[in-house]
Amino acid sequence: MAYGTGWPIPHIRDELDLPMLNALREQWAQFPPLPVIVAHYLGAAKPRTAAKSVERLDAQPYIPTQGLQSEAFDALLASMSLPVTNPPPQPTTPP
Repeated sequence: MAYGTGWPIPHIRDELDLPMLNALREQWAQFPPLPVIVAHYLGAAKPRTAAKSVERLDAQPYIPTQGLQSEAFDALLASMSLPVTNPPPQPTTPP
C-alpha cells in the first residue's frame, strides 16, 4: 500500500478504512500505479499466477480460522491495552 500510494505507513494505519481500500483496489485493477507498471515493464516484478493465488480466506496464513475462547480473546485485548469484552465479575460485599 505504501509503495503504491506513497503514503507513510502511520497514515495508512490510521486513515485507511476498508471501503477506501476496496475503492483503491478496484481503481488499481484498471489503472495500476506507475511504480507497479514500471517494475513489470523492467521485469523486476512478476504477476502472480493463478496457482499461487489463494482464493479462500481460511487458507491464508494471516487470518485466524480457529475460534478463540472468551478468556483468550480478553487476554489478547488486555495485552494490547484495549478494554476487554467481558470484564471479570467484581466481588460484591453484602450490605
